[in-house]
Amino acid sequence: MRRASQIVILFLLAWIGNPAFAASCIPGPAIIGGTEVSCIPREWQAVRLLNVAGGRCSGVFIDELHMLTAAHCVRWNDGTDLLPGEVSLEPDGETSQAIMVHEGYGSGPIADPDYDHDVAIARFAPRTDRPFARIAAARSRRGDRITMVGYGRAVEEDPGSGGVLRAGSNTVHGFRGTHIEVRTGKNGPEKHSAILGSGDSGGPWFNAAGEVVGISSLGTLESSSAVSTQAPAIRRFLRQKIMINHRNY
Repeated sequence: MRRASQIVILFLLAWIGNPAFAASCIPGPAIIGGTEVSCIPREWQAVRLLNVAGGRCSGVFIDELHMLTAAHCVRWNDGTDLLPGEVSLEPDGETSQAIMVHEGYGSGPIADPDYDHDVAIARFAPRTDRPFARIAAARSRRGDRITMVGYGRAVEEDPGSGGVLRAGSNTVHGFRGTHIEVRTGKNGPEKHSAILGSGDSGGPWFNAAGEVVGISSLGTLESSSAVSTQAPAIRRFLRQKIMINHRNY
């Protein structure tokens, strides 16, 4: 597992008023990005804070018992996977029952794993009341607007600024391998766009319909990327490890 401090990333806050989420909005007080809102979209309630052997990552439930997160959150640099009991949900402490890392991740030198396959599944005990999000059927396209959701830091230099559910928007800039990429910068139309912060790894990227199109993986001060849930290698992994005819896929 690569510690969050080894990935230099930043998450700029924003509350996204997306009408596509309105139909699934569940009443309840919450603070999102420093703005008080009257409800949180049900899809966002599927995003949870993960305690990974004392570190922090994000994850998203895609059904009542399976969560997607980043492989680098649950695998040490020496290639050892975390034990199920070392991966738990905060704040309730519910521990996972199994961890499944994509077989392509870490197939090269562990110090330089294959981030094209930076995805893992954590299985928890089934709960009928557990909110979950659906995986998008259609591929993302350049120019699509996405919403990134996670529990990462608001200020990279301040560890205490993490642990709160936040969301930000950006526009798909391009693709690299299985990754969807977004960018930001000091100038141009992307200067106010969101990128990832430490602790956002494993969190989802939603399309305008509130469906998961990616899992947060890597970032710098200029760009961020997510493993596309529509990439064939990722799709096969989900079907093989969960259920070939699962309703979400």
